[in-house]
Amino acid sequence: MNCDAAIKIIMIKSENEIEKSVMEAGLMQQINSQFVLKCTCTFANQSGSQFFIVMPFLRNGNLADFIKNNPSLTTEEIAELFEGILYGIIDMHAHNILHNDLKLDNILLSNDLTPVIGDLGLSRKLINEKSYLKDVGGAILYSSPESMFGKAVKESDYFSAGMILLAMCCSDDGEIMMKCKYG
Repeated sequence: MNCDAAIKIIMIKSENEIEKSVMEAGLMQQINSQFVLKCTCTFANQSGSQFFIVMPFLRNGNLADFIKNNPSLTTEEIAELFEGILYGIIDMHAHNILHNDLKLDNILLSNDLTPVIGDLGLSRKLINEKSYLKDVGGAILYSSPESMFGKAVKESDYFSAGMILLAMCCSDDGEIMMKCKYG
């Protein structure tokens, strides 16, 4: 069997990094969705200084590179990509998982250009529908106002998706996004 895989290598310098890495892999395994990257297995090296997350290799790269190489996306192409991103968010939220770092670089593209949400390193499982994260992170340009003030909720992922949509429509390097966000 010929199977291409990508391996995320995490350098472990503290017990906290081990916990975060195991949590990231566990969250990836909980979600059964064509729109969210799946973890196929994990392992550590003998010394425990490195943790490896194995996942499918998606040959078409990420959405940031795709937009740079295809600056004139049609409305239909943008809508199709955005729809897939929204399905991924819905699938994550169905498991009470907040991505917390959605951006062009974290949207990968499958062989048929289906968007696949990846890099769940800052993702967290929420206790219930009304809970939120205090330890927020992620790219500032894509972060919701409530995230900027230390209170990320599920709606924060949709704000980030809106910023991704804006970037797809404008095909810019973030200049328009900066103007929209900061005036």
